[in-house]
Amino acid sequence: MELGFSKVVDCTFDQAIAKTTQALIDVGFGVVSDIDIAGTFKTKLGIDYRPYRILGACNPALAKIALDEMPEIGLFMPCNVTVEQVDGGVKVMAIDPIAALAVAGPNPVLEAVVNDARPRLQQAIASL
Repeated sequence: MELGFSKVVDCTFDQAIAKTTQALIDVGFGVVSDIDIAGTFKTKLGIDYRPYRILGACNPALAKIALDEMPEIGLFMPCNVTVEQVDGGVKVMAIDPIAALAVAGPNPVLEAVVNDARPRLQQAIASL
């Protein structure tokens, strides 16, 4: 099972962050968290690491439906999108919500949520 959808883009790391954030907004998601892995590793471990950030993407309407159905599904929220410097560009990857839902087991309400979220995330990545 694939964990997500990815694309390598030819731009600077900061441009990739901006483009990814806008692509998520364009499909109804917002970025509710931004974790700077390289900065954290530098501060906490004293090591240099390639630019790597984890953006927490959220569609509030879908999140509410999911949380109302199963509050513990919050363990899998928000939908993570990684942006990392790689040879040849910047790799952007969004989690496949169907892969995340596999842990929760069958649930028609949650399946409807991920079936709405999945193509939006795919579209955001494809648009980069």
